[in-house]
Amino acid sequence: MRALWKKSELGAIYVRIISVGSLGTLGYMCLEKATIATGRTKVTMLAQSAGALTNIVLDPVLICGWIGFPAMGVRGAALATVVGQFVSLLWIGTYYVGKRRILAIRRADPVPQKRLLSDLFRIAVPAIAMQILVQVMSYGMNRILGGIKEASVTAYGVYYKLQNFIFVPAYGRNNASIPIRSFNYGAEHKERISRAIRWALFHVSAIMLAGMLLLSLRTNAIVSLFAVSETTLDLCRMALRIIVLGFPAAGVNLILQGVCQALGNGKNSLLISLVRLILVPLPTAAALAMLPGAASIVWLSTPLGEWTACLVAVLLTRRLYRKTVAGMAGKP
Repeated sequence: MRALWKKSELGAIYVRIISVGSLGTLGYMCLEKATIATGRTKVTMLAQSAGALTNIVLDPVLICGWIGFPAMGVRGAALATVVGQFVSLLWIGTYYVGKRRILAIRRADPVPQKRLLSDLFRIAVPAIAMQILVQVMSYGMNRILGGIKEASVTAYGVYYKLQNFIFVPAYGRNNASIPIRSFNYGAEHKERISRAIRWALFHVSAIMLAGMLLLSLRTNAIVSLFAVSETTLDLCRMALRIIVLGFPAAGVNLILQGVCQALGNGKNSLLISLVRLILVPLPTAAALAMLPGAASIVWLSTPLGEWTACLVAVLLTRRLYRKTVAGMAGKP
């Protein structure tokens, strides 16, 4: 009990410092999105890399007390993170001052405008909700899996770490294509919108298929990298081989959610997320958890959620495309 209290106290210290110093990451996020919208993704990559390297270098210095600094433990880890975030902010901020600035920020820009705020919240609120749904889904799955056996929770954690290596490139490709579709939607370039959607689907589908093949064919070698018990390893292998069956649908869902956002319909994106993260996988997992052999079959809930959402995404996006893009006169 004392050890648990100690961990929670250290967690509170870390969160307190990170929260107080959150201006760095909040400021960076705002400038990052504005910079991506201009097409200068290399600037954001360099800024983020500078912050990450600063964090990596400062971690041992502040945690362990190297080169004359006091050993601050968890406080040092939090401070290193905050400093890294401000380095990223300052790096990207240099592109908004002086002669090489990307965009000119005027004094009148921060003044709220009702029409712009309305458009912003119409797209932003569903996007915020989608981020929350990921955490809700993770919490719900952990509770369900914990009721089966503790090893299932560990196996889910291993899968979650591995899937990031596949999903992060897909997220990057999707984020890069959203501004392209948005610009051409505003300019009514019908053919460019269609081409951007087709190529995004092709690229992300290729990434997801490659990830599915890698995790399916090299499951033993990949899972063996984690220092867990043999029972947990068996569950990890089983979970990976089943969950990756939903990867092709997940790629389509990711792109079509981005298409809906680019065309100004955040509600469709939110509905797709609800289906793939909450409405299908959690009730299905809860039902499968009550059946014999639950530890083996509960993983089916994730690919089922992805494929169901894929059907919903195709229907919603097709309807939205016909309503917003198909009727455009089109430009070269």
